[in-house]
Amino acid sequence: MLISDFKGAIEDLNKGLELSPNNKLMIAHRAETKTFMQDYAGALNDYTALLDSFPNDTLGYLLRASFFIDLKDYEAAHRDIQKALVLSPNSSISYNLLGIYHRNTGNVEDAVQAFTVSIQHNPEFALGYYNRSIAYRLMGNNQASANDLDKAIAMDTRMKNAYFNRAICKKDAGDYIGALEDYNKAVELDSEFSDALYNRGFTKKIMGDYAGALTDYNEAIAVNPKDPNLYNARGKIKALFGYYNEAIGDYSTAISLQPDYADAWLNRGVIHIINLYKDSGCDDLRESMRLGSRLAEDKYKYFCTKY
Repeated sequence: MLISDFKGAIEDLNKGLELSPNNKLMIAHRAETKTFMQDYAGALNDYTALLDSFPNDTLGYLLRASFFIDLKDYEAAHRDIQKALVLSPNSSISYNLLGIYHRNTGNVEDAVQAFTVSIQHNPEFALGYYNRSIAYRLMGNNQASANDLDKAIAMDTRMKNAYFNRAICKKDAGDYIGALEDYNKAVELDSEFSDALYNRGFTKKIMGDYAGALTDYNEAIAVNPKDPNLYNARGKIKALFGYYNEAIGDYSTAISLQPDYADAWLNRGVIHIINLYKDSGCDDLRESMRLGSRLAEDKYKYFCTKY
């Protein structure tokens, strides 16, 4: 499984289950592997077989509930979570999954309550603090979110997503140096964390470190070459350096990846005009206007309607 040889993993799990037909762990692993292979019907059969054989297995219900959440079958997920809570009413993991269910279905206040109960049952549950921080952020309570992230990181210093989200809280509060420190830690823990590289680049740009921002965008694109936002962001930095043709190339790549990307059309249009290709630039601005950009409308009036 670690080398993504899912077919080989299935073959081994099948052989293991021939030797030990009621091995709960192997049935659960096979279901997980089938999910990776997008064999959702096969995965559901395994989770259901697991629960048929072990009808009082709390973890089995939670595993199947997580599977249903991934498929956005929230009604089925909620049924399994409730069964798990009946079997284990003091389970922090069950309440944590209930919080994820509420958060994903838009009931953010209920999510906070569920995560809070999860933490009450296990005050050292770092994931509970992390998940509650996300719910607080969705409610617009950034300070509460940051406080929970502090607690999660104190309990688990390897939680890269906690550093990433705390960096966002700090950036929104205007603490760019603190944000940069947390992005650095997230990238230190995972050098291919493209979202952290992208956000760190954006923060460096705000702080005036354009060369550092360009380096981060280059690294993020190497990790995730199909993200149009990365090319659009890198194009803006290249334009600041006066690398107009390279900037146009990045905007064009962003547009090829996402043809309705209004901001990329706008940015390419402006650079075309700066680069003395007015007709091409005005064509791009018109397309950005068609896609709903008000800023493109202002630029078009300024650059393309004067005689």
